[in-house]
Amino acid sequence: MPEQETVQAIDQSVTDAPSSSSTALEGAAPPFASESPPPIAEARRYRKRAQAAEKAAADLRFELQQKADQLAERERTIAALERRQRIDELLLDARAIDLDSARLLTETAMADAAEPDPEAAVAELRRRKPFLFRAGRSASGALSPHTALDGQQSAAVSAERAAVEAHATGHRRDLLRYLRLRRAR
Repeated sequence: MPEQETVQAIDQSVTDAPSSSSTALEGAAPPFASESPPPIAEARRYRKRAQAAEKAAADLRFELQQKADQLAERERTIAALERRQRIDELLLDARAIDLDSARLLTETAMADAAEPDPEAAVAELRRRKPFLFRAGRSASGALSPHTALDGQQSAAVSAERAAVEAHATGHRRDLLRYLRLRRAR
């Protein structure tokens, strides 16, 4: 707006100036003929440059706003992916059977909570829905029902079955399976 006021002031001074015929000497060159363009043309040129600069500044502001919006969106995406990765790690450590369902339930629980804490959400999910998780590891000891002898006997039985199957089918795959089982005994 200050440019418009400047242009109006210049326009006003040009129209208020006395006519060149009354003050000009006979035979003298018209004012501004060799030095520079008349003030009106110069003011118009400055006005056009100012308008172009304002348009360029507005375009740059718009582009900057778009970049800031894109940056904010990418930061939200990164935060969501990091949260999802952390939840997946916790669910795998908790031995979840169906990772997708457990993740969805955990994210829902975290969205409802005032303070989203993935560890607490997974622990609560494990307490409320234990069927989504595998049972804890059983201790193997001397009183365990499965002893080393049982493991050897079952390996021998499975090797015998593999031998019978390899002989019956004649497939190379079955023979290799039998040989691997026999070597593992």
